Amino acid sequence: MDFVDSVLNLVAPIATICALFCFTPLYIGFKLLWFIFRSIFKEDVAGKVVLIVGASSGIGEHVAYEYSKRGACLVLAARRKHSLQEVADTAVSLGAPDAIAIRADVSNIEDCKRLINKTISHFGKLDHLVNCAGITSMSMLEDITDITRFTQVLDTNFWGYVYMTHLSIPHLRRSKGKIVAIASSATWMPVPRMNIYNASKAAVVSFYESLRMELGSEVGITIVTPGLTESEMSQGKIMDKDGEMVIDQDMRDAEMSIVPIELAAKSAVAIVDGASRGDLSLAVPRWVQTTIYWVAFFPEMIDWVNHWFLLAEPGASPLDAPSKMLLDVPGLRHIVQPDSVISPVIKEYDYKLVVHTPHKKRSDVVAVLIIPLEMLSRSCVIPSCVPFFVDIALLTDKPDSRHLIIIINLNQPDMDFVDSVLNLVAPIATICALFCFTPLYIGFKVLWYIFRSISKEDVAGKVVLIVGASSGIGEHVAYEYAKRGACLVLAARRKHSLQEVADTAVSLGAPDAIAIRADVSNIEDCKRLINKTISHFGKLDHLVNCAGITSMSMLEDITDITRFTQVMDTNFWGYVYMTYLSIPHLRRSKGKIVVIASSATWMPVPRMNIYNASKAAVVSFYESLRMELGSEVGITIVTPGLTESEMSQGKIMDKDGEMVIDQDMRDAEMSIVPIELATKSAVAIVDGASRGDLSLAVPQWVQTTIYWVAFFPEMVDWVNHWFLLAEPGASPLDAPSKMLLDVPGLRHIVQPDSVISPVIKEYDYKLVVHTPHK
Repeated sequence: MDFVDSVLNLVAPIATICALFCFTPLYIGFKLLWFIFRSIFKEDVAGKVVLIVGASSGIGEHVAYEYSKRGACLVLAARRKHSLQEVADTAVSLGAPDAIAIRADVSNIEDCKRLINKTISHFGKLDHLVNCAGITSMSMLEDITDITRFTQVLDTNFWGYVYMTHLSIPHLRRSKGKIVAIASSATWMPVPRMNIYNASKAAVVSFYESLRMELGSEVGITIVTPGLTESEMSQGKIMDKDGEMVIDQDMRDAEMSIVPIELAAKSAVAIVDGASRGDLSLAVPRWVQTTIYWVAFFPEMIDWVNHWFLLAEPGASPLDAPSKMLLDVPGLRHIVQPDSVISPVIKEYDYKLVVHTPHKKRSDVVAVLIIPLEMLSRSCVIPSCVPFFVDIALLTDKPDSRHLIIIINLNQPDMDFVDSVLNLVAPIATICALFCFTPLYIGFKVLWYIFRSISKEDVAGKVVLIVGASSGIGEHVAYEYAKRGACLVLAARRKHSLQEVADTAVSLGAPDAIAIRADVSNIEDCKRLINKTISHFGKLDHLVNCAGITSMSMLEDITDITRFTQVMDTNFWGYVYMTYLSIPHLRRSKGKIVVIASSATWMPVPRMNIYNASKAAVVSFYESLRMELGSEVGITIVTPGLTESEMSQGKIMDKDGEMVIDQDMRDAEMSIVPIELATKSAVAIVDGASRGDLSLAVPQWVQTTIYWVAFFPEMVDWVNHWFLLAEPGASPLDAPSKMLLDVPGLRHIVQPDSVISPVIKEYDYKLVVHTPHK
């Protein structure tokens, strides 16, 4: 396996660089031509039945109006019935042949079933599903009073989308329909105070990218990632630290600052156009898309800038943040915020109003420029650089006047002009930065890596809490810490296996190792785990989050989607709970958090939609949290490729939500991708944590795949769909991925013996019949 890794570590970066330089221009040309073709032949939505979830305000409301102008029939859903009916009535007046309003909470699957049934009962079909419901949370993680109240953010923002999609797919297949998923640019742009919200949106994007491969061309999926948009969120409606919905414009201002807020009506036009064209993804406004390259190539710089700009000094009010103070510069707010955001009217207002600094609504203010006519007689030209907040310019030239008078109305900012400037400047700035600064930045990172390697932390005597330590990566990370003299607290659900790991760790050099049975999806178990750690050792230096459940099933095949919530409960909320409870102790010890995520975060594959979403949520959460903690607590996000573990041995959650051993399904999904030895991964992980790495890909070549996904997403989609899936109705055993792995001798090159002939600790899972391998 070392030889395979060495070859890939050498070949993969070279192949990626060659592809970027050689194929990107051709690929961009192809995409441009394909865009033009789709624009010419885009779908006519007149008479189509469109179900919009979250239609009572913001983007959802204006998307409803845009569909209605084009003659679509509408089903509008949200929790506020009165507001919803007003939108339905307006939609009919704008041209919708029919529009019905249905009160529903999509975080409740029974409401989702009722919503789909009423749609089909009324219209007999479903053509487009638009998922737009959402809750915005905005609070520093440490300030949250009850973390369990924030589960409703993912229940609505993620599970609401999943439930509606799962129930809609049979109808959308029949109509060759489309799904429009409203996510957010927060998916890739980490910011403090929005860790849970960002995680929910990252989960949405990852889920639909994986689902797209399952559905192929049968059902179109357009993933929309808006920047800041006119909505109740941008008006200040947020979930605060107590888990209550409030109106807090000061907090809104500190978070959003001078980033221009797009008009919802304009976003709606772009969204419906994108869905009609069949776009795979859509950034609104377009310049927002460039920010993903800044995050991908200059992550440390983005972290530092956002931490400095968006946060005040420790203990200070958010009002003291540079972001808030800059927005309060006289006149600047009226350039980037429309009136609906400055002086909001929240529909069916029943939220707590937080005291905030009042802002005057824009009034009819005019500027008068007086230019002597003799300037014109000398062939002087009136400057053409009219400010972008000009709405109307009125020119008068009376016969008895010796001056040209220009009256400029400052009443309404021209957001189109702002967008036009950013759409032009942002791509140019990004390209210049990539070509000019990347070599210098890489040089700086190499030198910084060498410095950190020389001065890396000695973990001897440190107290390390490892969650998910009974097998796989967690087990071998425990052994590696033990070899370096760390004291260990090991947690998992299987007590007997855990004690075996603890005993082995002591024999390898750990001064002390205790095993505690715990289920981290239960916050009471997490509290008990932290309390026992502090009671036994008196401190906590490193927290390693490694617990996980792997689900593997086509979404349509799942018999009870609610059983899959345990994947997110363990893989995401287990990490969040442990981190939330550990931070006070880690602050005191200047400690570190090690997060075991997955390369599945950015590499979409079919059958793993829920699992991939949970890992994407994890990465997004910790990238945002890092900005909150600054240098007080280090965070290392590890994204392993396929690694020797119970997952790679075939232990998965099947379509019925049961844990099974299914090696055939494992083979169809993982194919000939080399599986890394857990011992080797553990060495790299502990080294990375000791150096203070922000992120770590194991093995190294896995990191290159993110650039293939970023630059050639359509190609990656097509290859994975063709390679990993069999023909509709056929067995996964007929997939090219499985047949290639069954070529004699190939399996033993890419899979270690522990994976070919697995021994699952405390085996109590259903064994699925599979092809035996010697």
